[in-house]
Amino acid sequence: MGVSGGGAAAAGSQAAFIGHDELPMERRPTFLYHGTNLSSALKIQKDGFDTGKISHGRNLGDGVYASGHLDKARSYARDSTSVVFKVKVDLGRCAVTKQVRDDWHPTFDAIYYNNFDADEFCIRDPKRITVVDVIAVDCVRLLESGYRVSDNGRLEKIA
Repeated sequence: MGVSGGGAAAAGSQAAFIGHDELPMERRPTFLYHGTNLSSALKIQKDGFDTGKISHGRNLGDGVYASGHLDKARSYARDSTSVVFKVKVDLGRCAVTKQVRDDWHPTFDAIYYNNFDADEFCIRDPKRITVVDVIAVDCVRLLESGYRVSDNGRLEKIA
């Protein structure tokens, strides 16, 4: 994914945001992946994403982090009972950056960062994200922990 042409900066107080381009509509994904451990996944499934509970860094500021690459999301699912959520996203106004920065929040709804190992998105408002499926990192270990992925793509406790 490349950077679009014109800048997305507004005049006046938004002048600090010159240098952020907006991701073109035709390059915006509808679905992304978010990897997490089982206990966090159960909480997300119950209460939704909580941007105050980020445990693996905030390189792009507060928000929900996701990737278009399953393997990148899987790298955050760090143990055998972890899962990857497939999520539907509405990126809204989405900035593009080639460097780590968190100054996009006042102007944009999301930011796209393409680093060397894979793309990464940070979505400011969790209400722009809907979990549509759950992918177990290790189905056997998940079953051994007392959970499974149901036919409708949700984690459920085994009775």
